[in-house]
Amino acid sequence: YDPSKVDKVLKVMLHIDRWDFCKGTPERCYYDGANVIAQQGETETGDHATISAPHMHFIAIYELFDKLKPGNKVLDIGSGSGYLTACFAQLLDTSKNTISKAIGVDVVSKLVKDSVVNINKNHSHLFNRANLQMVCGNGWEGYQVYQKYDAIHVGATVGDGKVPEALWNQLKPGGILFAPIRLDSNVESETIFIITKPVRCLGKSSGCQVTHCNDLLQKLKVSGEDESSNEFCHIKKMMNVRYVLLRKNQRLKEVRSTRQI
Repeated sequence: YDPSKVDKVLKVMLHIDRWDFCKGTPERCYYDGANVIAQQGETETGDHATISAPHMHFIAIYELFDKLKPGNKVLDIGSGSGYLTACFAQLLDTSKNTISKAIGVDVVSKLVKDSVVNINKNHSHLFNRANLQMVCGNGWEGYQVYQKYDAIHVGATVGDGKVPEALWNQLKPGGILFAPIRLDSNVESETIFIITKPVRCLGKSSGCQVTHCNDLLQKLKVSGEDESSNEFCHIKKMMNVRYVLLRKNQRLKEVRSTRQI
């Protein structure tokens, strides 16, 4: 790890207080583990929901850090409590930079509403001119309003073993997609992959198909290697994790954006 980058990541994680986004006790909240923020009966999907462990937030911010600059656009799929989206917004300086956009998307309406409340506790300024938005919608489809995104973070498991096509299409050439993908449907664990769309894809949408990335994923599955690339995609394997599946809620007829409650 780059020490200077580590310091900057830790600084933003301390600035956005995790306690604003947790349930239960402070001791449990600050412990390096996942913390439940919604029970199964409280979500449309029937899944329980958690705020990820601090070390997972650190890894996500660190890997995407070079794209978290004022003036850039970032999409956070499975935004849950809103903590990581708020960290992204802080680094993008959404309170001052009118070009920056940090968009959190979650399929569970309660989590979206709660995340707005959480951010408003101490960081309402990040919502300036809708530069930060928390949206209820189908994460598989991304959020096309502000495409293309410099970085896309996925905080739930992609269970079909493929890079979601809509997210790939909304990723800017040169952009990075951080996603947990389950390559083997018979194994209940997934791997974090860092997927980069080369700058050469600019103006070559016909050649930069998501199939090039999916071919690499299958190659990594067979070879067991940690990294692979071709002309249109680069993939790096990070670590095995356990996340809730990325769900589709068929009852959502439209995307609903919420800034304040």
